[in-house]
Amino acid sequence: MVNSTLPTFSNTVPWLLAAGILLASCSLDTPLMVAISCGLGWTMLSIAVSDVKSLVVPDVLCLPAIAAGLIASGQFINPHVALIVDPDHLIGAAAGFAAFWGLREAYYHLRGREGMGLGDAKLAAAGGAWIGWQDLPLVVLVASAGLLAVVAAMLIIPSRQPVAYDLRLPFGAALAPAIWVIWLINQLSVG
Repeated sequence: MVNSTLPTFSNTVPWLLAAGILLASCSLDTPLMVAISCGLGWTMLSIAVSDVKSLVVPDVLCLPAIAAGLIASGQFINPHVALIVDPDHLIGAAAGFAAFWGLREAYYHLRGREGMGLGDAKLAAAGGAWIGWQDLPLVVLVASAGLLAVVAAMLIIPSRQPVAYDLRLPFGAALAPAIWVIWLINQLSVG
């Protein structure tokens, strides 16, 4: 099992974060939306934990999240859409996957090595399915800023292990919570 070089956390931290997701989700107006928020939040938390521990975004969590986001976008989240799937969310899923896949391929052709896994592209597709194409750049910005803050802290705080220039970072661990946070903010601003 490959470990990222990010600081690890105790087994208690994910449970505390899961409780935080539940508490934040309770601010939504219907029990169905609370359940949807918890499901999305806990799935994104599980993806983030997996990515931190093994640098893997598991398909078993990510692929159903794409489908669930598309279904939720048309059936539960936006009742004004008469379609099964909101077209903005379908475009978001396709654009998220295409953008990250393109970035992955460009990096490989420039550097001759893999710099991003395909799981990150699938996770971006899940983000687009839940958020829609309009807010997908915001999700990527929030995730990037969060991961850069972690790296900056690693550079500032003394540690036994120096930060290497080829540090392997689990971007999915930043992207997953950003998806849920932006989704939740959007739901709170609508309701």
